[in-house]
Amino acid sequence: MKKLEKNNEIKDLYEEGIEIYEDKAKTTGLFFLYLMITSVVLIIGFIRDTQTPSISILILIISVIEILFFGFCIVFIFTKLLKKEPV
Repeated sequence: MKKLEKNNEIKDLYEEGIEIYEDKAKTTGLFFLYLMITSVVLIIGFIRDTQTPSISILILIISVIEILFFGFCIVFIFTKLLKKEPV
């Protein structure tokens, strides 16, 4: 009998809807992590070995791709920080 009551309670909660909010501390931590990674990639991309041009160009190409990717991540996480909606 108790199991049936518990199932009904869960069913009622499901029908009402459960709101889950993101943890702002974890999202802020991700934001600063992406910011730090982007900064390191910028430094590596601009301070590269100019003695070997083929490796230098490869590092530059990889740096540009990483900057674009992590830059997008920074913008995405920043917009999630501003929203106060449930997930």
